Amino acid sequence: MHIDQVMGSALSQATSAQIADRGIVVLSSGLQVLYMSGRAAEIVKSLQQAETGTAIPGIVPTVIEDFCMGMLQALSTQPHGSSGISCEIRRLAGHPERPILLRGFALQNERGVERSHVVIIMEERSGRC
Repeated sequence: MHIDQVMGSALSQATSAQIADRGIVVLSSGLQVLYMSGRAAEIVKSLQQAETGTAIPGIVPTVIEDFCMGMLQALSTQPHGSSGISCEIRRLAGHPERPILLRGFALQNERGVERSHVVIIMEERSGRC
């Protein structure tokens, strides 16, 4: 499965308003941000606020780093030479009063984990964790 299929399956059941409320981040295996939507930047800021009490531009929150590292570790156990989605992980993060659902997709590159990517779809959930 490729990135367009990931996005299609993740967003197919959503309305336009729900899609607009989701943030999307794409990271390299080295945790370099390759793409971040405007909504994702807002959500990352709220995660930083919950984590450290302040928002620092350009810094990926620890909860995102840990989330990605877990996905990349799962990728390292997959057989080499394949490509596509190797795993999907979900986690709630942030402040209990304003939880953020993280849906991560590890996209394995056939040349190895070091060339793989992680796509994270983030959305605020109503209610408490």
